[in-house]
Amino acid sequence: MSFSGALSAAAREVVADILGSDASDLGHAQNVIVALDSSASLQPRIAEGAVRAVLDVIAAVAERLGTGCEIIGTLAGTGTVLTRLPGVTALTLVDTLLDAASHQQPTTGFRIATRDVMPYAPLSNVGRTPATRTYLVTDTVPSNVAEFTASAGSPHDTQHLVVLTSQSAWSLLRPPAVPCTVVDIQPGPLSPAEHLLHAPGALRDLIVSLLSRGPAEVAAESAGPRTGRRAAR
Repeated sequence: MSFSGALSAAAREVVADILGSDASDLGHAQNVIVALDSSASLQPRIAEGAVRAVLDVIAAVAERLGTGCEIIGTLAGTGTVLTRLPGVTALTLVDTLLDAASHQQPTTGFRIATRDVMPYAPLSNVGRTPATRTYLVTDTVPSNVAEFTASAGSPHDTQHLVVLTSQSAWSLLRPPAVPCTVVDIQPGPLSPAEHLLHAPGALRDLIVSLLSRGPAEVAAESAGPRTGRRAAR
C-alpha cells in the first residue's frame, strides 16, 4: 500500500473513532464541498505531495460526514464543479481535484469566488436540507475572505479554511472569522503523508481541527430546536 493509501486508511480509522463507525448513523450527515485553490503559489505544495496528503485526510472526513449526502469537489476561483456525487469515494475526490489542478492555468493571487462555496441544492436527501461544510484548501488567506465568511447558506453551515503554511508565516496574518486549520508540513526526510502517519498525534490533531465548528454554528445549535443531529466536535 502506498503512503497515500495508508494515510487514507488511517484517517478513516481516526474519523470513525471520533464520530462513530456506524455508517448508517446520519447524526453528523452534511453536504461537503472541497474547494482547492488554483493559484500559482500552491503549485510547489502540490508538487511535494503536501496538498495530496491534506486532501486524503479531508476526503476521509468528507466520506464520513457526507454519508447519504453530497460531496462536491471544485477548483476555487473557477466556479467549476468537478465532482458532484452522492457517496463519492475519497480516491475519486482527491484524484479529480489534483488532475484538474494540473491542467488549470495557475492564477496570480487568489480571490475566492462566491459561486465556489455557495451551498448547492442537494441531489439526494429529498425532503430535508442537511448543513453544508466547505473546506477551502489554500496556502494563504484569500484577499476577499469576507465573501467566503458570508457565503454560508444557514447558521448551521460551516466555512473552513485549510491553510498550508508555516506557523511563523500564519502568525503574521490576521486570522479570519471562520474556523481555520493551519497545516505546517515543511520539506524534510519524511514525505508529507509519512509525517502525518508517524509524527505523534499529527493525524488526529489535524482531523480534530478539521471537525471544529465556527461560533455561528455553535450558537445556532444551542439556540435552535433540537433535531437529533449531533454536530461534529
